[in-house]
Amino acid sequence: MNLEQIDTSTTAGKVRVMQLAERGRAIVCRQHGDAQWIKHGSPQWDWERMQYAVLADHESPAAPRHIWVGFNDGGFFCGTSRTASRDLVRYIRADLAGGDA
Repeated sequence: MNLEQIDTSTTAGKVRVMQLAERGRAIVCRQHGDAQWIKHGSPQWDWERMQYAVLADHESPAAPRHIWVGFNDGGFFCGTSRTASRDLVRYIRADLAGGDA
């Protein structure tokens, strides 16, 4: 399991982990002293008892890197691959788009 290198012994590091969680990145946690990290969908942020980390982006199952969205007579549709016969718009995850997206 590859983790982002964030120093959570500092307040700034803890804030960074929580910001990345808010953006949809996958979070893992463990009790202080435990060796094994466990994926956690909605952490309670108990920093006194637990350690939290962010999975490296290539391992993060939180969301696809981009999706394609289009419209037809039945409404809208989306997917992770483009269909050649349709007019689709590609949306990139905000945390991967750069800037203030």
